[in-house]
Amino acid sequence: MSDGRDRLSRRDALLDAAWAAGLALTGLHYARQGVSRPPAGGHMIGGGPVAIMRPAHMIAAGPVVVLLAAAAMLPLALRRRYPLTVLWSVTVTTALLLGTNPDLVFAGCLALGTAIYSAAAYSPRRRATLASLPVAAGLLVVLFQHAALPDLPGAYVGLLALVPIAVAATGIRVRRRRATRANERRAREEAEATRAAVGEERARIARELHDVVTHHVGMMVIQAGAARMVLGTSPGEAEEAMLAVEATGRTALADLRDALGVLGDDDMAARLRPQPGLGSVPELVERVRDAGVRVDYRVIGEPRTVSAGIGLTAYRVAQEALTNAVKHAAGAEAAVTVEYQPHQVRIEVTDTGPGPGGAAGAGYGLAGLRERVVLHGGTFAAERRLTGGFQVRATLPLAAS
Repeated sequence: MSDGRDRLSRRDALLDAAWAAGLALTGLHYARQGVSRPPAGGHMIGGGPVAIMRPAHMIAAGPVVVLLAAAAMLPLALRRRYPLTVLWSVTVTTALLLGTNPDLVFAGCLALGTAIYSAAAYSPRRRATLASLPVAAGLLVVLFQHAALPDLPGAYVGLLALVPIAVAATGIRVRRRRATRANERRAREEAEATRAAVGEERARIARELHDVVTHHVGMMVIQAGAARMVLGTSPGEAEEAMLAVEATGRTALADLRDALGVLGDDDMAARLRPQPGLGSVPELVERVRDAGVRVDYRVIGEPRTVSAGIGLTAYRVAQEALTNAVKHAAGAEAAVTVEYQPHQVRIEVTDTGPGPGGAAGAGYGLAGLRERVVLHGGTFAAERRLTGGFQVRATLPLAAS
């Protein structure tokens, strides 16, 4: 993992590599030069004193100096990706350049200065950086005392005053650009998270609508068909069936308002009635019985209080299984069992019909139920029984996971 920016443009990487290569070539050039011991007071070249003062204790070049020069310059190619690591590496290697060719020491000054700026501008590890910068800056001062500094004409001295201004302006520009990129990246991540949340909520609403429409409309169709069959011979029974259609329709409208409540404002959501739970299963069984299906309902164990999510999921399991029994097992019998165990509740719905077809597990039906149950840390199974018929079983923890 890098300690600097995770995303580095190709242009920036090429510029860093070019700067590191240029310093490395310069350092290797001076490192390979043979250095003779100069007379006291400096070198004499061409019969006159040179304006560049050099110490009198230089050593001859060797493979160790060449390696030190390369080790001091080449890491700068990674100065933006690993700014703090590069600073530590360059600090150690340039310190070892003391006593070598002063021209090489000056190249080391440039390398260390670049590493100091990179750590200050790019490293996110502020404490480690603040602890390292004084050490590196102190070494830079020492290096300059042993480096071969060029004697610039007076006309160029004024330009040196622009160097710190340019460095400061560049640092401010870099920080602003980094802040802008970070804000853009954060905005993209927030937008992606919002889209994901909207997608999950749409899927939840779609499952709710499937459960509501499939069950209630199915009951209404069956009840309306029964009323039509007895309308001429038993008007009283037909009236009861139509009253059941009306009641089922009102319940369907209420459930639809609950499922779509998240699309309204907060005041509307506050007026919605609670979602159904395990306590609503007996009412569900009665509605199915009114549709002409014989349903046996049993409760095993002492009823326990469960969370709203667990209760709604258990109710949807019973609702989907009974709806399938009505649709695919005409004339069959069904049984609903709710068993309260020490740490979980089990819901089992069986019928004597053939069960849903091969595509029943697709879409938001049984497959959607399986997702809900697993989401709450439970288990789900829907399969044909060896003795005939179909069964749906779900086990849910009493406490939400």
